[in-house]
Order: sequence, then structure tokens, then C-alpha cells
Amino acid sequence: MAATRVSRVAVLGMLHQTNVLAGETARRDWTAGTLRGAELGAAASRSDARLPIELGAFLESAGGQGLEPVPLVAAAAEAGGPLRQEVYEDFLRDAVQLLQQALPVDALLLALNGAMVTAKEDDPEGKLAARLRATIGPEVPMLVMLEPCANPSDLLMQSADLVLATPDPTERGHVAIPMLKRLLAGERYQTVLLRLPLLVPLATLSPEEGAFGTLAREAELAGKHDPLIHAAVLHGFIFSDRARSGVSVLVTARSKPAATAMAKHLGALVWSERKKLQPHAQRLDQAALFAAEICSHPGESPLVLADIADDPQGGGSANTTFLLEALLQQHVTRTLLGPFIDPKLAEEAHYRKVGAPFIATFNRGGNIGYVRRLQLDATVTGLSQGKGTGMWGRWAGRPLDFGLAAALDLGGVTVAVASRRQPVADAALFGLLGIDIGSARVLAVKGSGLVRGGFSGLVPGAHMVEVDGPGLTSADLSRHRFRNLLSSKYPLDQNVSWSG
Repeated sequence: MAATRVSRVAVLGMLHQTNVLAGETARRDWTAGTLRGAELGAAASRSDARLPIELGAFLESAGGQGLEPVPLVAAAAEAGGPLRQEVYEDFLRDAVQLLQQALPVDALLLALNGAMVTAKEDDPEGKLAARLRATIGPEVPMLVMLEPCANPSDLLMQSADLVLATPDPTERGHVAIPMLKRLLAGERYQTVLLRLPLLVPLATLSPEEGAFGTLAREAELAGKHDPLIHAAVLHGFIFSDRARSGVSVLVTARSKPAATAMAKHLGALVWSERKKLQPHAQRLDQAALFAAEICSHPGESPLVLADIADDPQGGGSANTTFLLEALLQQHVTRTLLGPFIDPKLAEEAHYRKVGAPFIATFNRGGNIGYVRRLQLDATVTGLSQGKGTGMWGRWAGRPLDFGLAAALDLGGVTVAVASRRQPVADAALFGLLGIDIGSARVLAVKGSGLVRGGFSGLVPGAHMVEVDGPGLTSADLSRHRFRNLLSSKYPLDQNVSWSG
């Protein structure tokens, strides 16, 4: 019996969610998240935190299914400002050269965020996909995996044979396997990308609940029924500040009419829910008053506050003090806040040791943008090296590294200070510091939509409230100075119409 032929699949990734309002992403940040060759191939078995989840899922499972992964390079950095141009150009050149050296390959798998820009490049992902396509030629199948935050360009869509944007990254990596096998068998499809004049802030993007979660599940289910191949609703990260930024519907089917019909159907559903997709956040003073009320009534359910204006997953620095100051002004008790990213303060707390009282200086670098220097009396109540594992959802069991971390009691409010941002709204940091979140009356978390999905299970019965104020990820779009984002989109234009 002839042996089953194994298909060689080149594997690459370039993932960065760009918030143009933040400071630039430097070479050291990009290099720290880069894996090449054998190191990339072995990262899945080591649960390497640098490995994008979708690539890990693919690499773990593809080998036994007639596919031979050929890991080339994958790079990622935490959400932040535009990547330095020379860093991107070096990566682009490196990726193309590695692919040329790996030829011939039978297929190519490319993982992208879909909302990346660089200092000078409007469409770095489309440009990369086009260069890779030119390298492998028009006949070799290329499958691109995107995050639901994607703002895919026409160039990107034209370069790929199939684009997957399954909401869960682990499932995305697994689904890529049978899809690649179908492409390798000669199947080809028709894709429609329908862009809506609609902007959706991060605060409403919980994948587990709410209007967006419902729409995402509706699309995902629709894509599983023949003649459809795949369907997704992309929220389109606003802060990448592109003319194409905003909600879009992605549908792939065996025929163009089928893809078009479903795209219009899903688009109409999304448009009908546009008002529900806007956040209903409380002001800082309102949230602090609510927190004080919860603290004064022990019988009330606990309160979880999501600081949506300083969301590290959207490029926020996770070190604004507006919510902290508002809570202190209301003299709240049994309140936790974090993660607050301040490496120098965490380092000082480790120097002083547990039990030491001192004057804590938050943001000692001074007032820069939304970041303000703040001095408060504090006592160190917990210390940690910051290494642990995620507790929920896609990050459950995955390694996290917050760097040096400390718990500081400010008198009623305990702040969990860390040295490194992590791309997850998770209670792991509190646990590493020996803090029982179950005993808190108020839990204030730096984050947005994913906070609701994560902490609702960890704090059963809690009130969940989004709080908005000054910050790089504020849902109040009037706070921001966008250069490319079209103003003729809802809610910037309340009168805009759309009919598909």
C-alpha cells in the first residue's frame, strides 16, 4: 500500500494590535516576542507564552493529520503604538527569505491580528501577504487567520485563498487544519467582505454575552452550513485609525451569490443592533458613588468595575490613576484595583518588604498624556515574582509573566502593582499576591469587554459596570484625535444610513 503523502505547510505569524494614540512599539518589544524555526515548532509543547494561541493549536494537532508544519517565523507584541518602520521592514525581509529557503511547500498558513499599522505603512499585513503570495506563486494555497478585531484590506483579501476569523483562537487553529486539507484537495471558494459604517468600542466586545457575542455566534453557526464555508463578524479595532476601521462581515461560500446573500443578511442583523453595540458606561464620579454604596451595604452583591479607558488589551498603559483617585475620594473599603503597571513602584515595594509602610509614588516619571504622578501612604501587603497561569477562557492554564509584582494597601483600597502588561483580563495577579478576591466588595479592573466574560464567573452574582474617563481606549470617541477614521460612521454620525 502506498504511503499517504504528507503536505508541507509553511507557518508564519505577525500579530500586533495597533493603537495609534499610544507611543511606538520598539524593536526590543518585537524581538522579545519573536520565535523562529525549530524554536517556533517546539513552542507549543513548551506552552511558550510568546506563541500565538492559534498557531499553538495548529502546531499541536496538524502533524497527525497529513500535514507537516514547516515553522518559519512568528512575531508578536502587546497591543500598543505603531511598530517602528525599520523593525517591520526587517521582519518582512526575514519572512520572505525564510519562505524562499523553505520552498517547495504545498501550502502556507499565516496568522495575523488584522489591525496592525506601522510608523509609515498603512497596510503592513496586506503587504506581507502579497509578498508571500508572490513568493509561493498563484497555485499554492494560502490560508490566513485573523483576530475578530481585524480591519482587513482589499490587498490582504486578494492574496489569500481563505480567511478564517473564528472568535476563539484555539478553535481557529484547529479549524485551519481541515480547511487547509480541502484547499490542498483543490477546492476553491468565493469570499465577500462587507464593510458597515459602524464603529464599536472595546467595552461592548465580550465574546460570551451581550449583543456582539450573540452576533458573533450567529455568524459562526451560519458558516457551518453548506454551501457556506465560514462566516464571521469583525468588530474592526477603532484605534488603528484607518479609513477602513469599523465593523465588517466576512463570508466565504462555494458560490458568490451564496456568500453575498449571507453577508447581507448578517450585515442587516448587525446594523439593526447598532445602538446595543454602544457602551453604556458610568462616569468616574458615578462609579465611585456606586462603589461606596456597595461597601456600606454588606448584603449587596459585590461590584466589578471595568476601567475601559485604560484597557491594556487595546493599547492602554494600565497606569492611569483617575479611577483610583475617584474611589479614594469616596472612602471605599474592601476594594481591589489592578493590574496597575508601574515597574519602579513594584521594585521599590520588593526592596521595602512585606509590612513596610512608605509613601508610594505612582508614575514617578511625571505627568505624560493621561498618566499622572500620584503620591499616597501605603503598606506592602504582598509580593510576587509575577509568574503564574491564566485562570479563565482562552488563557486558562497558559503561562503569564507580570514581572515583579506587589500588593499595596492604601487604606480601604489595595492596588495590585505589576511590571509587565499581559494581554488578558484575568484574576491571576491577585492570586499570585495572596489576595482573596472573594472577600472584596469592589473589584476595579483595567480592561473592557473581556472583563465581563472573565470576572462574572469568578465573582458570582456581581454587578458588572463599565467606567469611562480619560485614557487611550476611552469609548468616548470625541476625546481622541483621529486622522484617518471616517467620521461618516455611526455613532460619530448619528444620521448615517446603511442598506447593504
